[in-house]
Amino acid sequence: MIYLEAETDVGTLALWDMGHQLEHLAPLPNREFQATITQDSKAARLIYIGSDMDLGCRLGLFFKEEPHSPNIQPWYYQVDRTLYLHAPSGRLCFAGLEFYRRETPHVVHENSIGEIDPGLYRVQAYVRLDEADDFITEQLCKLVGREEYRYYRSRSTGCLLSAIALGLGFITSLAWSWLAMGIAILFSILYIGLQTRRNELDTRYQNTAQHIQQWYQQHPELLFQLEKTEQLGMSDGSIDIGMHR
Repeated sequence: MIYLEAETDVGTLALWDMGHQLEHLAPLPNREFQATITQDSKAARLIYIGSDMDLGCRLGLFFKEEPHSPNIQPWYYQVDRTLYLHAPSGRLCFAGLEFYRRETPHVVHENSIGEIDPGLYRVQAYVRLDEADDFITEQLCKLVGREEYRYYRSRSTGCLLSAIALGLGFITSLAWSWLAMGIAILFSILYIGLQTRRNELDTRYQNTAQHIQQWYQQHPELLFQLEKTEQLGMSDGSIDIGMHR
């Protein structure tokens, strides 16, 4: 399994081969840029991955013909899209779409580059289900124990609720005064800091968090199964993470 990581500020990721000799897209207007991206994806020069948020993402690549290809577990959804990827150099880049065909393609995550055999590949995509899904919850409970998982979730939820409270406090205080807004923001920031510090010092929480993080590292948000082919078919060119999570 080859693992790649990417981050984006535009809510869209992409996988492409860095050997394509194509002109930069930076000067193009947005509408023309999108038309070019669509054309390139259908020609298998890239696969782009849409989402409803800005995000970082981990991608696992494996080959169908490998004798030890991983079994696709029930916490992955098979994407019903026909995808191809032409890799003339075999040097792949997984990054935000904002870096595709730019003058500064090196501005990517440190683990964004991977190498495969050059060639044309048919790609089957799998998207991991949301963390709240019962399949994943059950796996994590088996991994760390049901009681430990509940403890971990209760501590993690505390930080999340604090962040939500910060946002609500900011919005609500707009109707009062700048002084009230300042007090609300200060209180929320202090509370989040205390919650975070408490978790950092909690050995029980940290041990459980480490095991859960390792599980997610081994089960990335996306899996691409690659199969070499001689013929390029009609490629859909893109998938949408958000609709499957």
